[in-house]
Amino acid sequence: MTRKRCAICTAAMQPDLLEHVYSCGSCGFLSSELPVRINAVERIDKTARASALRDIRSANFVQLLAECRGELAPRGSVLDVGCAHGWFLEKLKAGGWVATGMEPDAELARAASSVGHRVIRGYFPRDLPPGERFDAITFNDVFENPLRNGIGAAGGVR
Repeated sequence: MTRKRCAICTAAMQPDLLEHVYSCGSCGFLSSELPVRINAVERIDKTARASALRDIRSANFVQLLAECRGELAPRGSVLDVGCAHGWFLEKLKAGGWVATGMEPDAELARAASSVGHRVIRGYFPRDLPPGERFDAITFNDVFENPLRNGIGAAGGVR
């Protein structure tokens, strides 16, 4: 049996508390081999979710751009991986950047495209069109171990 190696420090990974989750005892990195379930039937009310998250995410994106302004080429091209509704794309465009989104969720990709954003439908980097180049690539997401953050295996809060 081949042992799973840490993508950060190459130490051997050990099974963690949840099935398909591994942890590195050397650097603390967590990884997962969970099956991809994007576009599967979900019990999430996406309209309510968007309504609840839009204001806080938009405020976070404004702060993020303010803090990263010196790192991004003025008027450069930015790819936002996992662009969802396109809220970060809005802020990028307002700041003068050429913004492109990439989104595997078909419904969210359509929503972002329907308000005028350029969205590449698919997974990064596999589905990037050949020859696509960007000055910066962003990935605004959170990786968490659900049991370490108070969420039970069934998705409920403990």
